[in-house]
Amino acid sequence: MLNLSTNRWKKPKQKNSLSNMENDFVKTFFATTYSLQQARARLRLLRSYLISYFYQNEKATPKDSWLASLGENFYKQFSKDNVYQKLRVLEDAISAIEPLVIYITFDMPEDELNKLGTWIRTNIKKDLVIDTKTNTDLIAGCALSWKGRYKDFSLKARIEDRRERIL
Repeated sequence: MLNLSTNRWKKPKQKNSLSNMENDFVKTFFATTYSLQQARARLRLLRSYLISYFYQNEKATPKDSWLASLGENFYKQFSKDNVYQKLRVLEDAISAIEPLVIYITFDMPEDELNKLGTWIRTNIKKDLVIDTKTNTDLIAGCALSWKGRYKDFSLKARIEDRRERIL
């Protein structure tokens, strides 16, 4: 939409922000899900559990600690009639996320990913989801990409920036 008073394009309000999502169960799903990798894996886990619960008559309590942490109120929102619709809402929510991409030189363990996600949501943005990617070209640090902007904070980038002075 063009704002004629400033002759600049206004950005439309973000519809993919977790804080703007109408469904409480989506917010519950993402409460302790910090990365796209976690979201996809947990959606598969949730789908498997709900399908076995509703269609294979396995009415067991969730054995996975994350599934159990969702609580009874979360599961009350699902029924045999709406399970696929609700799962589709979660799939769409995951697809709509614009993550902060963090390039690092190693695969981050789940517990470290949780610590990083908690820190980011506490100090940067409460509904931010990250996407970690491995980049072995980096040296001692990371690079970030957010909404199309890339910034390299690695030692390799610093050395390249100061190459003339170093040599």
